[in-house]
Amino acid sequence: MNKINLVVFSLILLTGCTYKPKMIRYYDQDCGVMSKHLVLEKGQLQVLARGEQCEDEDCARMALAHALGSAFSGPITAIIAGSIVVAGNTVYWLQRQMTCN
Repeated sequence: MNKINLVVFSLILLTGCTYKPKMIRYYDQDCGVMSKHLVLEKGQLQVLARGEQCEDEDCARMALAHALGSAFSGPITAIIAGSIVVAGNTVYWLQRQMTCN
């Protein structure tokens, strides 16, 4: 029963969420210029390719290590990418204020 729990736990965590900033360019009609805006984009880390299976203990250990790592990478990437988005949007807002006025 212990191995089954370990396998189920690792399968749940095999794909972890990550976040990254994504730049969106658009035409600002009020200013008449191209402008930029950053948003958070959600992605996933995949340890195993689709249809691939672990058949030995080394593969299972590696998959579990990746799964545990991806469980922690979501909040960390959200904090880092979120900070980049806030800082970037602040700069873009300041640029807009300077060019439109």
